[in-house]
Amino acid sequence: MELKITFTGICAFVANTKASRCKAVVLLPDGDSGEVKAGKAVDGKPLFRHRAYVKFKANHLSESERLKISDRLEVIRYLKAERVTIRPVGSLVDLTSNLSTIANLDKVVPGFGEVDRQFLGEKPLRLAAQVLLEHGYLVASPPAFQWAFPNNVSRSDIITGPLSHEVTLTIAGLTSVDLIVTPFDGAPETLSLVRRDGGTVEVCIANLCDENPLRWPTVREPLIDNDFRWYYELVARRDDLGRRLSSLGLPVPHPIDAKPNGQGMNCLGATLKATDFYLDNFLPPMEAMD
Repeated sequence: MELKITFTGICAFVANTKASRCKAVVLLPDGDSGEVKAGKAVDGKPLFRHRAYVKFKANHLSESERLKISDRLEVIRYLKAERVTIRPVGSLVDLTSNLSTIANLDKVVPGFGEVDRQFLGEKPLRLAAQVLLEHGYLVASPPAFQWAFPNNVSRSDIITGPLSHEVTLTIAGLTSVDLIVTPFDGAPETLSLVRRDGGTVEVCIANLCDENPLRWPTVREPLIDNDFRWYYELVARRDDLGRRLSSLGLPVPHPIDAKPNGQGMNCLGATLKATDFYLDNFLPPMEAMD
């Protein structure tokens, strides 16, 4: 059996430079304030509402065979101030990754790409979710088209290039897997998933704009990704960045010669500067994965 988790929308990837079990963390800013405009970014522009959730097929639940659940039924479990961990059972390898086509905040705003360490803590504020990664292969999807970032902070050449909308984590050689969702101040909830035919369990972890949170197909051309401003809410020197800005505001990606993508997606992922952190105490115990 294989587990495939697709990350889409406003998801920030932070690699761990510390030698520990947790190799990386994915941070999903909390954009669900109940209002269409969830606040203001450091440049005074609006931050629009986003919804974070986990989605998977209901017939991949371990109880689905007994309950005779249709393969057309999907489960959406919304995330709010929660930590997601993965308990795979099978032959496991440590996490490796290739995120070279994900927007790199440390290059877009040099000197400001380091994450605010409170987001790496036990009870972070203003996060919909922390997702802890230990095993598998993490890779960015093939880029759909080219984007450009203004240089109003870097003051160097304008950054252009192909960027990916999605990142996929694949863990192969499994017999079963649990997704454990734990409120930062509460008890864990376990979602046990399995494919008895040995196929792929597909999971989506998303943080998508309120305009189209379920990613219904569209024919609209990609727009300037103004929601990229959410990533600047995660940086350590947010106020210093605000003082550095020119009248153009925060650098957000602009599409170049893009065609309609038909996937109802526009928000890009991003990486923050790799740093050391310790979240191993929130991972499932080693003996549980034998």
